[in-house]
Amino acid sequence: MDLHDLRRTFATYLVAKGTDVKTVSSLMGHANAAMTLNVYASADPDARLAAGRVVAEAMAERPTREETPRRPLLRVV
Repeated sequence: MDLHDLRRTFATYLVAKGTDVKTVSSLMGHANAAMTLNVYASADPDARLAAGRVVAEAMAERPTREETPRRPLLRVV
């Protein structure tokens, strides 16, 4: 393990634990948050699963077609 491995671990851990990217970027000494996200903060598999659950829950909450009255797509005035 070298210094860059430690930096990547540090940045990734902070982002995974909810630290905002601007703060992590500042701590890393980067000019902007994009640099931090592109280089150091790898995609977290748990975060990807959580995002999928959010979408699934939102879709499950939508009323079905039978529950909502049909409205015309276009309204002629």
